Amino acid sequence: MIRGSGAEACRNEDANCFFSLANRVDYDRIRDVGPDRAASEWLLRCGAMVRYHGQERWQKDYNHLPTGPLDKYKIQAIDATDSCIMRIGFDHMEGLEHVEKIRLCKCHYIEDDCLLRLSQLENLQKTILEMEIISCGNITDKGIIALRHLRNLKYLLLSDLPGVREKENLVQETDVPGALVDRPYDLSPSAGMRMLKLKATTAILKSRFQLCTRWQQSLHHSRCSIHPSKISYSFFFFFFWCMPPEIVYAL
Repeated sequence: MIRGSGAEACRNEDANCFFSLANRVDYDRIRDVGPDRAASEWLLRCGAMVRYHGQERWQKDYNHLPTGPLDKYKIQAIDATDSCIMRIGFDHMEGLEHVEKIRLCKCHYIEDDCLLRLSQLENLQKTILEMEIISCGNITDKGIIALRHLRNLKYLLLSDLPGVREKENLVQETDVPGALVDRPYDLSPSAGMRMLKLKATTAILKSRFQLCTRWQQSLHHSRCSIHPSKISYSFFFFFFWCMPPEIVYAL
């Protein structure tokens, strides 16, 4: 029986070998089934999830990937939380043309070279709008700087990245309008759905408030006997009274 550090090294070597096989790029497979299907198989094989354009449900079971025409299912979002994706597998992304969001969370094999490769792919440079990089210990300033090539990136979340030193300067260099650094982040499975509801409800609240403001302005030019400010305050109070607590806090 192998004991001590030698046994641990053997286990790590076996794991690295297995993960390398899971990330291996089969170019014949990409040609036969298309880049989106091949990338889906790679990501799910490594423990990640994908969401297709026009669908809300995340695909996370390799054996239940949808079948049908090759051009029907286009990857729109990737959640690589706790996955073993690594640099050698990123060539799977070369043909993807609809990816808008990528989440890298607790990815122990993600390194700067992964982000460099990601930022070199012309299709992704145009389509990626949101990125979240959380608890990836091998990422340094070099990898974050490479994200500046994602020219349509609107939202970037960086959290728990011990290898990143100049966080605030990096935000300026990437020039992302919605960059957040070291913000508390909910990693529970329902967090994504709560965030979608939060965004939707916030949008409704803003539209109602704008409607109320326009109504107040119109009353200023009318002969209404009720003072416009009282009406607007009443509507404002009513809206906020009916809002869920998390919405009011977010605003």
